[in-house]
Amino acid sequence: MSSAQESDIFDVLESDHRALVELLSESAIGDDELSPSHCERLVMQVVRHFVAEEQYLLPLVRDQLPGGEQASEVAFDQHRAVEDQLRRLEDLEHSADRARPILNEINVAIRDHINTQHEQLFPALRESCDPSQLRRLADEVLGAEQLAPTRPRAVRPESAAVNKVVSLVAGYVDHARDAYSRRGVDQP
Repeated sequence: MSSAQESDIFDVLESDHRALVELLSESAIGDDELSPSHCERLVMQVVRHFVAEEQYLLPLVRDQLPGGEQASEVAFDQHRAVEDQLRRLEDLEHSADRARPILNEINVAIRDHINTQHEQLFPALRESCDPSQLRRLADEVLGAEQLAPTRPRAVRPESAAVNKVVSLVAGYVDHARDAYSRRGVDQP
């Protein structure tokens, strides 16, 4: 992918999905202790991805697809369930035996999320949406991911407009905390 201007929202989200699958695959390797920074990066990427979807993809689903309201609600509920699992993962000592069952549940949920989007939502939206709108949304998604919270959210408004405001504030706080604590960075 050369630039967001040549890409559409689906290219950006599919790139996110590949990165998430890679992180999840790395989590499944070996029986050793899991790196705390690895688990932190997984949490950070999943939350940022979900925030961007809630702000841009799910409103598109609601507006453009028959049954879009229901599909959007199902996706939002799936996001909540995964974030609850991410919170459990963060609360653990990063021992493999305690984290593996949670990582397995997250893995199944994320892969189901990806399959649903790639097989159902993305093709249907490509058919019903203007390509220029989809290219514009690529930039919006990238911007949302940069500003999004990096920790599982206690407040997850379903309204895209309210989500943007709440996420901006929570994201600012999370980014400051992450920089101070070097969260997600391998420690020597």
